[in-house]
Amino acid sequence: MELRELRGNGGGGGGGGGGGGTGAGGATTGRAASGGGSTPSPVSPELGGICIGGSGGGGQRLPTKADVFMEQLNATNAKKVALLLVLGFILYHGLLNWNYGSDSCQWLLSKGRFKGDNEWQPYGCMVHKYSLTDTRRCLRYLAFFDNKNNFVFIGDASVRLLYDRFVEQLRLPKDQDQEQAQDTDDNNASRSARFEDQKLHMLAQYIQAEEGQTLYVPLQQQEQQQYQSQDGVRGGGGASTPMVSLSLLGLILAYFYLCDRTNFFMKENKYYSEFSFWIPVGYVFALGLFFTEDSRFTKVLNRDQTDELRGWILLVVLIYYMTGAQRILPIHMHIKLLISGYFFLTGYTHFSHLWQTGSNGGSLFVRFFQAMFRANFLSVLLCFCMNRPYQFYYFVPLLSFWLCVVYLVLALPPRISAASVDANPLHYLYLVCKFIGCLGGITVLFMSEVFFERIFVTRPWKALFVTTDDDLHEWWHQWKLDRYTVVFGMIYAACFHIAQKYSVFDDNNHGNLFARRTSISVTLLALLGVGVYTAFSFLCRNVQNCEEIHSYILFIPIVGYVVLRNISGILRTRYSAFFAWFGRISLELFVCQYHIWLAADRHGVLVLLPGFPTLNMIITSFIFVCASHEVHRLTQILLPYAVPSDWRLVMRNFVIFLIVLIPVARSDGMF
Repeated sequence: MELRELRGNGGGGGGGGGGGGTGAGGATTGRAASGGGSTPSPVSPELGGICIGGSGGGGQRLPTKADVFMEQLNATNAKKVALLLVLGFILYHGLLNWNYGSDSCQWLLSKGRFKGDNEWQPYGCMVHKYSLTDTRRCLRYLAFFDNKNNFVFIGDASVRLLYDRFVEQLRLPKDQDQEQAQDTDDNNASRSARFEDQKLHMLAQYIQAEEGQTLYVPLQQQEQQQYQSQDGVRGGGGASTPMVSLSLLGLILAYFYLCDRTNFFMKENKYYSEFSFWIPVGYVFALGLFFTEDSRFTKVLNRDQTDELRGWILLVVLIYYMTGAQRILPIHMHIKLLISGYFFLTGYTHFSHLWQTGSNGGSLFVRFFQAMFRANFLSVLLCFCMNRPYQFYYFVPLLSFWLCVVYLVLALPPRISAASVDANPLHYLYLVCKFIGCLGGITVLFMSEVFFERIFVTRPWKALFVTTDDDLHEWWHQWKLDRYTVVFGMIYAACFHIAQKYSVFDDNNHGNLFARRTSISVTLLALLGVGVYTAFSFLCRNVQNCEEIHSYILFIPIVGYVVLRNISGILRTRYSAFFAWFGRISLELFVCQYHIWLAADRHGVLVLLPGFPTLNMIITSFIFVCASHEVHRLTQILLPYAVPSDWRLVMRNFVIFLIVLIPVARSDGMF
């Protein structure tokens, strides 16, 4: 007896491409042909795509319990389990809040655990070691709003030590201006001390307590902390209409708010060690290699490959943020390279589509708004729900900006495509001029930071590029880091399609791209390119210098990886379905991680199951992935309503959206 599984193109991928697949369990029905010209075996309807039969058209058997169990492992059932987990943890944390109060930081020193290198992690609580810069910035921010920063320390010698540490945290180095800071100390009896800083509007005093005096916290203050509003998350059926989809989306956003804007769930600090970073990376790649399949395509950087690449890039980046590995410079630079690779793919894929289809006019207009809607829908909702600026989700503004650049370059006349260059070879020259003009404009912006600021702080779009503190520095830093990446992707796509046209290589079959000797030489060069960047990341000692050089050489390891991934026919025609599944929801994963996987605006880690860090990470990761997949599915359902196929309806919806935003824009000072 043979067991064959039929895999549909639309299932198992969470709506791969632009689709609305339901995930891993969406197998399609059909027939599997047996070898030797035998009669095809019919698909058992009970198995929904698993065909069991003999090779000669023999009899069938009933599905086993294992078959039925495997058939239940799909995205829909996974989301139901995630919903039950969320409801269970809401009940569990509700009981904790009822019994112990909503403040989970009551046992900073008495309850917790030591992490790998004896770093203390309090039970369900985040701690932050304030530097001099952090402390003075915080107090200066309060002083800006005319708040008086007055502190009084009353107690014995132990409280005096606390006062001394507090003043030490605020005192500037001796070589800096201390004219406006005064420190007086009664050293005779150590009974009183005083520290004053006029710049910070701050006064700190220490008063020694008399013998027998008791310090206490009023009972009412502790009881008030126990009252916390609770938002529930209810399950729903399949979302097929806009209202149902929006309702489900509202419940998911309520969970976002509950996780990151209340003290209902606990939060802890991130922790980095070599094991905490590399072991999850090893597990992820082991799973990715295990779930490999034959691809339907043979082309270089086909759809399966780009989804796979986005998937493993995003998973490694998520592990990087979860463990706080940014303090390790080589890891930091390789993560920057992975993010650059994502932008490189953006330039490549959008240029390739427009080059091959020759979209123009209304179709180009509609496709642009479809791409912008997919990129921004969740982020815009979270900006309102979580009260965050648009720039907080820095990846989305960058992606949106470069999408605008790609479509602007290709939409400006003359419009260039594969058909146009066949009709008029002079269009090759026009394409080169467009690339040179784009690179030149980017270079001008980079060379004059003042000019850059004047452009991006101009109203009304200023609010899209500044942080809560009205600061443009974060946008400037992220923009200049990948200022050439998308254009490099477009140039690579153009060179690739031109080389393909003139038969420099052949990717229409399962064979290698080049002859044996050429393949060996190209492989060695690709390995050298990847190795050079790795060596550079270890030899470079300064983050600023590393990132500056990174902008110019990032295309070398990226192209090297593409060559290594595609030069062999065996590698080119296989892909990891595991990574590709995550790649299709990569944007939702990146945005959702801020609030329902990490916590405190990505500075900490969400804790649903305190006391069991590994199990907690598994549970929060499962819920996080299910929520991201559902948001992706709902976005695909709402897409045709927000961006119809008629460009005139698209323009109408866009104007309505701008009108709705006018009150918000006025309140934020955009006009």
